Amino acid sequence: MPPISENNASGPGKLIAMLVDHVSDPFFAGFARRIDRRARSLGYKLVFGSTENDISFMPKLISVFNNMNVAGYIIAPPQGVEPDLKKLIHRGSPVVLFDRFAMDAGPYSILADNFKGAYEAVAHLVQTGRRHIALVTVTSGQKRVADRTKGYEAAMHSHSLPATVIELSPAASIAEVTTALQTLLRENKKLDGLLFADSSLGLTILGILRQHKKSIPDSLAVIGFDDNENFQFFAPAITAIVQPLDEIVENIFHCISGHPQEKTATKRKAPIVLPTRMVIRSSTLKTKAVFSLAATGN
Repeated sequence: MPPISENNASGPGKLIAMLVDHVSDPFFAGFARRIDRRARSLGYKLVFGSTENDISFMPKLISVFNNMNVAGYIIAPPQGVEPDLKKLIHRGSPVVLFDRFAMDAGPYSILADNFKGAYEAVAHLVQTGRRHIALVTVTSGQKRVADRTKGYEAAMHSHSLPATVIELSPAASIAEVTTALQTLLRENKKLDGLLFADSSLGLTILGILRQHKKSIPDSLAVIGFDDNENFQFFAPAITAIVQPLDEIVENIFHCISGHPQEKTATKRKAPIVLPTRMVIRSSTLKTKAVFSLAATGN
């Protein structure tokens, strides 16, 4: 049975179930903290379940949570669980999907505009003089990942620049990431911009660049997604595309509480797409000064 955990909220609040791929994932962990705080403020207690990205876990978790009489579900669904979601919704359970979109499976989906976020990331790199920009991403059927790749490719096309996409397994070892990055640098001598579409993968890449004493931003400008809390502490600090997590949380609870915002009420099956924002830091500055990841400070 996949892991299930409960927060320490007290009081008479009802239960809300949250199902994600991996509760320990930095992105989901940070998002879960926001959900937990908001749930407690509204009198709910939050219970967590992890699908481990295995669709066979979904019906087991749903069965457990149904027996707990949860008041609603917040789900980042893995591919292939649409039949389970439809059954859950048919029973009348409030269901809100986030970070993913399951076609025709649920009334509410809350998403960040990852396509536009990636597009704007490339535009920023071009504006700062970069022309040879690569994307490092993970192999996944998730809409979030696919939209980032599409946004990158569209932006490169609009600027008449060649696209270079490196796909790695989400379970890639440090050695595998190192080999892929070394190959990328060796085969693209003019590479001056790098966008990584996964924050966990990005931390590994930054560590490898540090070991190779790659100068940032002078020889290589870097942008990451989801603004891992460590990005701002690197030297130089890392520019990031940030999802509007607080807005996503508020929309989720509007849907669960039965008081959806107007956009949700008029198009129940259309996803609510919220804009990302870019936090510009030293890793993409156009400067002649040499910043090294081995240095201290910003």
